[in-house]
Amino acid sequence: MRQFAIRFSAFTLLWLFFIFFAYNESSSLSLIITLFATSLTVHFFIPIVKKPLFLCLLGQLIIIFTLFWTSSFEYMLPLIALSLLEGAFHLQTRPLWVLVVVSFVLVLPSLIYTHTSYAISGLFVLFGIGCLFLNRYINETKEKRELYEELLGEYRSLKRTSLQQEEVVRLEERTRVARDIHDSVGHKLTALLMQLEMDSMTGNYPNIVELKKLARESLEETRHAVRQLKQEEITGIQSVILLIRKLESESHLLVRFITEKGALSIPLTNEQSITLYRMLQEALTNAMKHGASREVEVTLRQTSTRCLQFLVGNKVSSVTPIEMGFGLTNMKARVEELGGELRILRTEEHFQIEGSFPLKEN
Repeated sequence: MRQFAIRFSAFTLLWLFFIFFAYNESSSLSLIITLFATSLTVHFFIPIVKKPLFLCLLGQLIIIFTLFWTSSFEYMLPLIALSLLEGAFHLQTRPLWVLVVVSFVLVLPSLIYTHTSYAISGLFVLFGIGCLFLNRYINETKEKRELYEELLGEYRSLKRTSLQQEEVVRLEERTRVARDIHDSVGHKLTALLMQLEMDSMTGNYPNIVELKKLARESLEETRHAVRQLKQEEITGIQSVILLIRKLESESHLLVRFITEKGALSIPLTNEQSITLYRMLQEALTNAMKHGASREVEVTLRQTSTRCLQFLVGNKVSSVTPIEMGFGLTNMKARVEELGGELRILRTEEHFQIEGSFPLKEN
């Protein structure tokens, strides 16, 4: 918006400058002022409408139209150039080509008719060509920004969904534990109370050993349920499977998940679980950003040296140098903290992240 305000102010000043010199040459100053107001209105609405080509052409015609009342073409040429510049900021490539060609058709004959120097004519042509290159750069930058915002929005959506689903899983687990407590512990405690009540009424306590056993079992089941409630998140390979399911449903990834050599039964510590989860999450996000397709292959295996190895590979469309951004650097640091290593391999068609870390007793 600030750039447009600067360009609009320059356009207005050029018009005022043009009117000042046209005042000495034309008796139709009121008509030129009317054209000035119309031109400013058209120029102002160019960034607002969805298809501004018509307004750009209309603005060019209004400026050319003033030649019928004044011969100050050298003062009018900067206005046409600024109109071309505005088109370069708001038009797509093909409409801008139309505007540039129309401008050349309208302006070049007028330059020849008014005996304007070839240097000025050449500069105008070069300016038009420069506007084409500027438009190409602006459109590419805009496409990259839109793609980045789309990916950022998708990433935030995935993150929100991930947190929500993890919370749902925790609530479901707590509900299951509460149901187990009600069904097992509650039943046994009820039976214990009934037995105690009956014994207190008769004054006989022959089943004291059984009552102690029942109370001890109830206490043990209660402790077990409490330990389950203290687990705040799913860990291990289950968290990886949950992550893949979420990404497949939310971002339409096609993940081929391969496990080898008993990878599903590998016991992981809490730190190892978190590291594996974050590694695969970053690798899959990286595949979504830079992959040529939505197909990703994830492989987990246990090596003969008691290490967990993971590989994430996807297809790429072009060969570009590997840049260690924040995500890849953070991944490498996490793996190295566990005594492992991370390797990034890139070929003409594939991009692969391969990491491994030694397993520890849980």
